Amino acid sequence: MDPAEDGLPIPRRYWAILTLMVGVALSCLDTALVNVALPRIARDLNSSPADSIWVVNAYQLAVMISLLPLASFGDIFGYRRVYRFGLVLYTSAALISALAGSLEMLTLGRALQGLGAAGIMSVNTALIRYTYPRRQLGRGIALTSLVVSTSSAAGPTVAAAILSIASAVAVRGQRADRHRHPGAVDAPAAAHRAERPPLRPVERGIVRTDVRQPDQRHQRSWPRSGGTRRRGGVHRRRRHRVSAGAAPGSSGHAVAAD
Repeated sequence: MDPAEDGLPIPRRYWAILTLMVGVALSCLDTALVNVALPRIARDLNSSPADSIWVVNAYQLAVMISLLPLASFGDIFGYRRVYRFGLVLYTSAALISALAGSLEMLTLGRALQGLGAAGIMSVNTALIRYTYPRRQLGRGIALTSLVVSTSSAAGPTVAAAILSIASAVAVRGQRADRHRHPGAVDAPAAAHRAERPPLRPVERGIVRTDVRQPDQRHQRSWPRSGGTRRRGGVHRRRRHRVSAGAAPGSSGHAVAAD
């Protein structure tokens, strides 16, 4: 039996399996992370839900298309080379995605990430075969299955934690900037106010909403916005002619005693 085919010695075996598991965990965790953060990504990039879904589709399509060809390249050029190519491409594409300022650039970065993830996953089982001895091959495959399932299940929780921490840090940074620059205007808030439609007359409280009875048509009707009305663009408040201490039925003037 060839010693190279019977696995690696103990110190090297641990480092090799750790490297393999980290790569597989990242490739599986990335899908769940983006699925949870997709609404936030669409809002930050000002894109519609129909367009932002391509951030997920580009990754999955790239994995599905290139998984089998890269596995064949592993048989031709070597499993270690394909794995290194996938790991370097995945890391570089993650940097491109993190620095993307538009939806098109982010979609391109995600497609490259999918290509790198396919390079990692296509030769993972073959590398495990050369990492563990033949009598312990089932242990290596079981460990890979455990890492894949755990990463997929923990993806939404990790994504929610990252979004919560990032939101808290962003709020603190905005507060610090406001303290340092009191006259500065918050750009997202200003854009939201600019996109908000103008209020209707009913919402501004300048339209009469009371309904008069037929026998009350001779009386004046006042709007319900705090006893004020608008005439010619000027608010005039009603003046109470009866003082607070006047008795009911009196005209407000002093009555001489007999």
